[in-house]
Amino acid sequence: VSEIQSKGIKKLVLDLRNNPGGDLDAAQQIAETFISAGTIAELRYKDSAENKFIKSSNYNAPKIKVALLVNEYSASASEFITMAMKSRGVAKVFGTKTYGKGVTQVVHRFSDGTAVKLTVTEYFRPNGETVNGIGITPDIEAEGAEVYEEALKELEQ
Repeated sequence: VSEIQSKGIKKLVLDLRNNPGGDLDAAQQIAETFISAGTIAELRYKDSAENKFIKSSNYNAPKIKVALLVNEYSASASEFITMAMKSRGVAKVFGTKTYGKGVTQVVHRFSDGTAVKLTVTEYFRPNGETVNGIGITPDIEAEGAEVYEEALKELEQ
């Protein structure tokens, strides 16, 4: 982002379409890059009454206009980025409703080669709304090449 800013770029498109997710820590770092200090999400643990509030400590968030492109195959960590940035008003979302996998999981591998995947947390918007089973509705719905065109139109305003 520093390199982008040093080149004078003030608008950015992040294409998260067909992104099934990944590492929550990486998603959190991406979101925090664009979000100023404050709560960006809440993690609720399945086996605990204690919740964890994920906060951005970025007091120097860049003034970059961001468009996020999503579709029904955007899930998990890509939804976390979308949820956090949309909820905090640092990005507009374009495309179709996301998958709705607002949970984190861990994989435990056994010595015989088998494994089990356990859901350990569900994440929520700063206002307490869930994404899990619901997905994220874009600010502007569009499909195919129209998604990119709509995002560019918005960024030009």
